[in-house]
Amino acid sequence: MVASSSGGLKTQSGKVLSIRGSVVECCFNSILPEIGRVLETRSDARVVVEVLQHVSNDRVRGIALTPTRGLKRGQE
Repeated sequence: MVASSSGGLKTQSGKVLSIRGSVVECCFNSILPEIGRVLETRSDARVVVEVLQHVSNDRVRGIALTPTRGLKRGQE
């Protein structure tokens, strides 16, 4: 998953840890994206997730705003 800055530059990159229906957890090595930030996948099947919670120092939980079909664990 990639968090985009307001200028459109991609600044943060993370991996999908789990998918439970429309709830998606992602892990980031760097700074966590802010709550309310939109994350997008880098694959052909575009999945958009809004960050709702910081679960730990490296993990966020969000809600998918598009269908999660094709999204898998470990995907960036």
